[in-house]
Amino acid sequence: MGVKPEASGVSSAIEQGRRASVTLAQVTQELNEKLAFIEDQLVNLSLGVSVSVDLPTDKFDEFLALSFKKHGPIWGLFIEDGQSGIIAVKHASRDLRLKVADQLGTLVDELLKKSAAETAEVQERVSKLDALIASMQSPSNEDVPF
Repeated sequence: MGVKPEASGVSSAIEQGRRASVTLAQVTQELNEKLAFIEDQLVNLSLGVSVSVDLPTDKFDEFLALSFKKHGPIWGLFIEDGQSGIIAVKHASRDLRLKVADQLGTLVDELLKKSAAETAEVQERVSKLDALIASMQSPSNEDVPF
């Protein structure tokens, strides 16, 4: 008894689906690994600087942002929905992780700009403190350890 043409077509489609599933799983794993690597690199910079950039959405009334920030005790990449909802990028849907991948370059640029601005601000304050310390020093008070 032979296989009906419709049954072999379904069987072929199922086999194609299995191959596609394996391929999708492999490239998704690669995406996850690269996102995790970038997140680790950003965390290891130890900048202590938070930034956010908008993520594109398909819905008119939806707001999403990609943030690099400290959430609780953990620094990392997070997605915020504007309604106090926050999720780690590594736990987001694949669709959201794809949007994150598109916006990571922008986020890194913003992180570096903000880091430079905060460095300049701290340097300015240090200079002000140096001037204050210098004005406080007298010939009899030269044991200040700076």
